[in-house]
Amino acid sequence: MSLRHLRQSLKNICENVAESLRQAFRALARLPGLRHLFWAYKIVGRWTHHRLPRGLFARSLLIIIIPMLLLQAVVATVFMERHWQMVTRRLADAVTGDIAAIIDLIDTTDADYQEEIVSIAARDMGLRVAIEPGGKLPPPLPKPFLACWIRCWRS
Repeated sequence: MSLRHLRQSLKNICENVAESLRQAFRALARLPGLRHLFWAYKIVGRWTHHRLPRGLFARSLLIIIIPMLLLQAVVATVFMERHWQMVTRRLADAVTGDIAAIIDLIDTTDADYQEEIVSIAARDMGLRVAIEPGGKLPPPLPKPFLACWIRCWRS
């Protein structure tokens, strides 16, 4: 078997495989559910082909820099969410303690001192107090976006 004959055989095999792949992609493109996905893939492929760098150095920089940026973004988001949750919880605990102190003072003292307790709460604690017997509390607010991840991370 000569080298020329071997090259021709390999060329024929490659052309046959390429034609088979083209026919398979055309068949996939005709399927109703995959047609849109196929065209979206082609559009994204064309768009990225012209915009991504072609040099080895630039590609290697992207391979190193993009994961680092993504990791920093995720860590910063989780850290900030956790920090805000902790600060919010501490502030809520402080306000809850102030409200509990006011309620205890109102419950343990006579009705004569209610106006004075309300004025002390407004002046010293910055709370506007209104005594409404039989009033209902508002519903709780929705949970923040990463609350379940933070709860799982703490335990």
